[in-house]
Amino acid sequence: MTEIKNVYGVRVTLTSMLTGKANAMHLPTSVGKIKQFLTHREDCDLVQDMFPELSVDQREFLMTGITPDEWKEMTGGDNTATD
Repeated sequence: MTEIKNVYGVRVTLTSMLTGKANAMHLPTSVGKIKQFLTHREDCDLVQDMFPELSVDQREFLMTGITPDEWKEMTGGDNTATD
């Protein structure tokens, strides 16, 4: 499931690769960049080069649909990455 809405940035809903659950996150970027990445992922630049405005957790979500809370729940600890 993928849903994109423009609400002062972009609210993106993706299916988590870990749980299969639909997760949503607000990303401070453009709809065009999100659509380009999701539809042509294999032809895109590295996610960190394409979205320098996003945090590590936000980029991970965009690639996998996995939220920081899901990572924490799965690992039993705080695996929040830092830029």
